[in-house]
Amino acid sequence: MRLVYRPEIDGLRAIAVVGVIIYHADILIYDRVLLPGGFIGVDIFFVISGYLITSLIVKELITTNKFSFSNFYERRCRRILPALFTVMLISSPIAFLYLSPVELLDYARSVLFSLVFSSNLYFHYSGLQYGAVEGLLKPFLHTWSLSVEEQFYLLFPLFIVLFFKFARKYLPALLCLGIIVSLVLSHWGSYNHPSINFYVLPTRGWELLAGSLLAYWEQYVERGKGYISNYLFPFLGLMFIIIAVVGFDDKMPLPSLYSVLPILGVMLLIWYSGHNDWTTKLLSSRPFVATGLISYSLYLWHYPVFAFCRVIFEETITDMILVGLMAPILLVGLSVLSYRYIEIPFRNRDLMKRSQVVSILATLLGILVIIHMYVLFNNGLPDRVPYALVDVIDETPQSRLTDLEGKTCWKRTKDFCNFNDSGSKEVFLIGDSLVASLNLELSNLLIDNGYEVTIMNVGACPYLPGFDRINTDTEIKHHLCHSEYQDRVRDTLMGSDDSIILLGGHWSVYIDGILQGEPWNEEFQSISTEVPYLDSMRASVQELADRGHKILLLYPTPEFLSDPPMHFINLMYPNPLPFIDEEKMVKLFDSNPVHVDYLWHKDLVGPSRTFLDTVSHDNIYRIDPENLFCNFIIPDKCVAHDGTHMFFSDYLHFAPRGAELVSDLILQNIIRIDSNIASDD
Repeated sequence: MRLVYRPEIDGLRAIAVVGVIIYHADILIYDRVLLPGGFIGVDIFFVISGYLITSLIVKELITTNKFSFSNFYERRCRRILPALFTVMLISSPIAFLYLSPVELLDYARSVLFSLVFSSNLYFHYSGLQYGAVEGLLKPFLHTWSLSVEEQFYLLFPLFIVLFFKFARKYLPALLCLGIIVSLVLSHWGSYNHPSINFYVLPTRGWELLAGSLLAYWEQYVERGKGYISNYLFPFLGLMFIIIAVVGFDDKMPLPSLYSVLPILGVMLLIWYSGHNDWTTKLLSSRPFVATGLISYSLYLWHYPVFAFCRVIFEETITDMILVGLMAPILLVGLSVLSYRYIEIPFRNRDLMKRSQVVSILATLLGILVIIHMYVLFNNGLPDRVPYALVDVIDETPQSRLTDLEGKTCWKRTKDFCNFNDSGSKEVFLIGDSLVASLNLELSNLLIDNGYEVTIMNVGACPYLPGFDRINTDTEIKHHLCHSEYQDRVRDTLMGSDDSIILLGGHWSVYIDGILQGEPWNEEFQSISTEVPYLDSMRASVQELADRGHKILLLYPTPEFLSDPPMHFINLMYPNPLPFIDEEKMVKLFDSNPVHVDYLWHKDLVGPSRTFLDTVSHDNIYRIDPENLFCNFIIPDKCVAHDGTHMFFSDYLHFAPRGAELVSDLILQNIIRIDSNIASDD
């Protein structure tokens, strides 16, 4: 069953894919992202997909009074899988060569989840915020949208066939109801659960159903009648899309009611274009159509190309120019080749029979599954990484400590990890990711010395009962660091007697509101008081001390201008990880101390230290790890390694050796405090 070809829809695809590509290229002009709303291109694709898929289904039902599910899914497989599998197969050797073990593990998981049409769920549950800097380095982040479409393809045909046969007159009303319910859910979710709202079908479904509604109407109503409307509405539709692409940004709560503007624009273009108006002529022009024809390949290739360029090349001016010239050429070249030699042949039923397609796709699927399961079972293949760095970039330090069931203790808002409950005294480790990077070494040390340990850590979340962490751009409450979690921590601590509590964090961010030289776009808002949060933080700590707990305040540690481990890998550039010479790596350690000036460090943490000095009580003790890293190995410098081991796994968090040093210092203080308590008794 074929549809009438509409070249302007390919032109619309061109606008969508170019917007997405430019947005993901992260091009800055006067410190502003070029096309900050370019990601709206994905929403455009959803409407187009809903329109075309429903047109195929309804036309077949009307024409033949039946529907072939096998033919439908065969078409979808021919359209989607060959190019997707090809991009994955070509990307995987590059991932093996250049991604660290933890990055390769994440890559393998994203590929495997993509193969079962659920990478959108993987990226949500892995805690990745779309548009975040770390997302730029994940080669298959963009497959979340393919998973949404594939989930729609699996469910929607059954729905529409059943209602077409048994309740046809209610189908338009049901589609409208689905649009309204999904839109309301997405608007509510954009403010209350922004991550899952962005990634999942129930809150994206209204965009697909908007196209479906047009397709259904088109079978019964003549599309786009009226001279004025046929010239005016396509132009308005294009303007709505341009306004969204230029004026929206990733700080807005989307998808939501704001998304209605570009979706309405797409609907106007689909319904009213095709009548010799200038908007249709523009979208039907050769450059637009040619780009639209290869839009699927462009979409598949653009994210791996950008991500691998960012991973491989250090962002010096020379490399940025090189990547800026090379990436577009590589992207277009690969897309044209995959369209010409993968997409077209596989979609041609005369050229490739169903049995051939099934055999080839099954073979490619098997290869992809075997390769990436091997990566998972072998923990990201750490043997590829030089010994001097393997314990640093092997895994995220915050996630290394797990409970007896193998679940990480990091980012738990309830059911906190507890170890050695028969210990002589309970020690609580409270704070953000900085404290979490100590968890494994410190917990083992405390348990070996007879203490009970409880872990309560959430990223960028100091101990602050009664406060929500709010994004200042969107006014959205953080999904983990909120007053409910904070009060749960407080209740746990206040329900304990005579315990030792370690409180730490990235204090300079919370005191100054500056993260790596840029304003931090988060703040803490009280749900019940107008007291400034720093005063509340001080009072909350003193409240614990009044309860009889012994409080250990962990003072600031050095932070670096870049990632020290990656600094060494970049020094070996352009050698892939498995071919970095071990001996040369050791020599680089010796000749590159990787440090920051001590005076710079003092200026950075000065306000934090001043604040912590004001938190006073007889039960409050201070742990200052500064001397472990500053003015010790090199005078007037704070260093990231000692010539043999890295102290830090990135610009801030502790590597295993750094965590060991700080944990020893903390244990010495705990033993001293515990001894004083015993002598007082």
